[in-house]
Parts: sequence; C-alpha cells; structure tokens
Amino acid sequence: MGIRIVLVEVFLVSFPPPLPRHHRVVYILDDFEPHHISDQKSREATDTMRTTLHLLLTLSFFQTLVNGRASVMVIPNSSQFFEYENILVSCNSSSSWEWTPWRNDTDLVKCGSGWGKLSVSTCNITTVKLSEGGVFWCQSKYGDSSNGVNISIVGGPVSLQSPAVPVTEGDNVTLICRTKMADPPSADFYKDGVFIGAESDGQMTLYNFTKSNQGAYKCGVQNKGESPESWVIMEG
Repeated sequence: MGIRIVLVEVFLVSFPPPLPRHHRVVYILDDFEPHHISDQKSREATDTMRTTLHLLLTLSFFQTLVNGRASVMVIPNSSQFFEYENILVSCNSSSSWEWTPWRNDTDLVKCGSGWGKLSVSTCNITTVKLSEGGVFWCQSKYGDSSNGVNISIVGGPVSLQSPAVPVTEGDNVTLICRTKMADPPSADFYKDGVFIGAESDGQMTLYNFTKSNQGAYKCGVQNKGESPESWVIMEG
C-alpha cells in the first residue's frame, strides 16, 4: 500500500476579527513504498524522499520570494466612511498574479459578487451601503491572502478619518473629525475612551508615531455626537 505525502501551504489573515484559514495543495508525492525492501534500499528511498521534499520546499520558498505577497490599500486611506460615499479597495503587489479584493462580514464574498465593481485588482464601491462594511483583504486565485483591514460604514452624523492600514513607526498621523457639513468642525478627540485634546479645525496630528500611540480613537462634535471608535496600529 503506497503512502501519499501532501505538502500544504497555509495562509492566515492576521487582522481581528479572525478570518478563516486559506490553504492550497502545493505538491503531492504518490506511491512511496517503504516496505518489502532491504534496509539499504529503505534508507536510500528515505534519503531520496527527504531530498525531494527539501527541494520542493525550497522551490516553494523561492516561488514566494519571486511572486511576493499583496497588501490591501483603501482610497481614501480611512477606516470610516459615511454611507453613500465612494471607496476604492485595491491590491498592491509586485507579482504577476491576479489578486481580488474580498470582504468578510457575515459571509466571505469577493468583489463583483453582489458588491463593488472589479477592475483588474481594484474594487470600486460607489455609494457604499451600511451593510457593506467589514474586513477587507486581497486573495490570489491560488489562495494566497494579504493583510486585512477593517472598514466601518457610518450612518450617524460624525465619522473619524484615520488610517485603515497600519502606519510606519516615526510617521506623523493625522486624524480628521468629519461631519456631513462642508466646513470642518471644532472637535474633541479621545484615545481608549480618554480625552486627549480639542482642535478648532477638527484635525489632530500624532507626531512621530510609536507603539504607545496605538489604540482606539474617536472624536466628538458639539451638538452632533461622537464618531465610532477606530483602531490605529503600527506595522510589525
């Protein structure tokens, strides 16, 4: 009876809430017969199998280096949008693979399947609906997945524009409190529920961003209310 050896690559989108694992079979070795042979032949067969597996894993590693991974981009770069605004979700990759934006709310659905319009590796979401928020990521036709970003669609009067993607250490990060009015409002800003300052133009800049700046941010406008909270996190 032969032995089938299956090598599987597993890719996990590591953004909360957790997404399901995506996997694909890379190589299959059939009919390796370890019995009814001499000890010497058994050792030779084992060495051959071990060498073959090492070669296949090496080839898979270099395939990953050549084709790279994708990262998801949100344009404008914000984790909150008012209902009926327009959003672009794009897959940025140096590889020749085709990448498609996906969304996870209650189901896993790719762009063009009931939401958004797909053009190459970019999903154009016009007049976004409240139901179209969730975790967005990019996936190749081979099952490889990018990082994930959370996008909230706001039905209320106040939203916070903060980076949807992780920021680089040392960057200056600007938070913008938005309302449906044309003029920027005077706004109060909060981190992890604690008041951190008021800005007359509705914008607060976090200079030289470090891990200590990571947290859940929101803003409030007098007589209008508060935005939902959004996480601002650093790469790595």
